[in-house]
Amino acid sequence: METQSQVPEGSVAGVMDGCKYNRAVRLHKPLYEAFMWLTWNSFLSWLEATHMNKMVHLDETMRITDSFGKEVSQATLKEVLENSSCTRIMKFFEVYWEFSQRWKRQSLCLLNVLFVHG
Repeated sequence: METQSQVPEGSVAGVMDGCKYNRAVRLHKPLYEAFMWLTWNSFLSWLEATHMNKMVHLDETMRITDSFGKEVSQATLKEVLENSSCTRIMKFFEVYWEFSQRWKRQSLCLLNVLFVHG
């Protein structure tokens, strides 16, 4: 039985070489979404482990953003951006993001040092 790949043969090499712009865009969108989903799930675990008292803000944020997803409008966006629970969770996510990026850079530097001088 023959199966078809979602990515044509040679596409990944072309994307990595910078030759296939449209394919790169099509590839980056689902990858970005997948990485953000993983990051969000890690954030939720971190928030629950380190800031359990903020979970009430998370529940409110999820309720508000869910309503925004059902009715996308300027008014619902304004409600999300002005909601104190949403603002708190967004700030916590920003702190988590910065921490995780700093940790990744330090880990890569350490691996580099170990590899070069190992």
